[in-house]
Amino acid sequence: MTGYPLPEAIGLAPNAVFPAAVLSTGLRVRIGRLDGQPCAVGLSLVARGVTNLCLAATLDAGRRRGLWQALALARMADALELPAVACTSDYSRPGFEKLGFLPVSRFTLWLRLTRSSRSADPRRRAAGPDAVRGVGRGAVRSCSGRAM
Repeated sequence: MTGYPLPEAIGLAPNAVFPAAVLSTGLRVRIGRLDGQPCAVGLSLVARGVTNLCLAATLDAGRRRGLWQALALARMADALELPAVACTSDYSRPGFEKLGFLPVSRFTLWLRLTRSSRSADPRRRAAGPDAVRGVGRGAVRSCSGRAM
C-alpha cells in the first residue's frame, strides 16, 4: 500500500482489500514493471457506457519512465469506442490533459478516522489532534473525461 493512500489497508493480508466478488465484475488490473519489479498499477472498469480509469499509483522508482502513460493508454484501450473518465490527484492532471481528457469538476475528499485509528495514526501523534484533516497531499481530486 505504499503508492496509494489507503491507511485502512496497511497490515492486511494480500488480497484482503477487495472481496472475491470483485473478480467477476470486469475490473481489470494492470501492473507496470521496470527491470522486472512492479512500480505502477492501474485498474479499469468498463460499465454503463464509459471506461473508468481508477485506483492507479506509480511508485517513485517508476516516475518519469513512461509507466503512467503506458498504463493509461492500455486502460483506455479496453473500449476505445467509449468515453473514458477518471478521478485523479492533481499530480495526474497534466498527463490526462495530454491524452485529451477535459477537466469536469474539482473537489476535496475528506476522511474522519475512527477514534481507534486516530490514536494509532502516526501523523496525529507527531503533530497533535488537528493534524489529520484531509486525506493528505493527494486530497484535492480532479474529475476528467475524454471525449469520443
